[in-house]
Amino acid sequence: MSMLERYKKGNNILELVKLVEDSTPAKKEQLLNMIQKEDPEFCARVESRIFTYEKFKELPEGVQAEVIARTPAKYMAYILSAEKEDYVKFAERCLGNGYNAYKEERDALKEKGPQGARVEAAQRKLISEARKLEASGAIKLPKPATETTNVTVAIEDLSPSEALLAQAETEEKNGTAKAEMPCPPLSTFGLSEAPPPGMIGERFETYIRNTLKAARAKS
Repeated sequence: MSMLERYKKGNNILELVKLVEDSTPAKKEQLLNMIQKEDPEFCARVESRIFTYEKFKELPEGVQAEVIARTPAKYMAYILSAEKEDYVKFAERCLGNGYNAYKEERDALKEKGPQGARVEAAQRKLISEARKLEASGAIKLPKPATETTNVTVAIEDLSPSEALLAQAETEEKNGTAKAEMPCPPLSTFGLSEAPPPGMIGERFETYIRNTLKAARAKS
């Protein structure tokens, strides 16, 4: 049996993606070369899903803050030792109760000098924490486009929500998208009154979860 068969079935491609993400640069290159030799098309699909530190910094600040707060202080100290001042200030504000532990690690690093290999390892740890938060539903990470320059992502590689998004994008592209449905009534969410005006996206989802949690605690 091919080494890739277990990852090609169902949605197991994500397990292979995480394995690549958790690998050192040398090991990552080795893995991708092995996959490329066995199945170039599948390799392209794996590469399209790899989440990197550079992609992390392109996320909305609120999502970055969730991941930074979850990442252990010593790893954030290594990561921020290689960052520009404006980003360091942003990240330090996200540390919350972990700031003091981070400060101790940061001060200790100043005496050691540059730690290139450990910075890269710390970035991989942050990516791993982001994946854990994604799996728990706490955050949403970018999904691969259904089409890239030379490869089409197979539908079996997509989760149900990704498949629906892909379908919506295809309908919009083809001009067959249906008219947007009206917002469901408040009773659908179990709310007695409307949320604050202007609250949309992830802030709205968080508000709904917290409100329902409070209601359950009272009952």
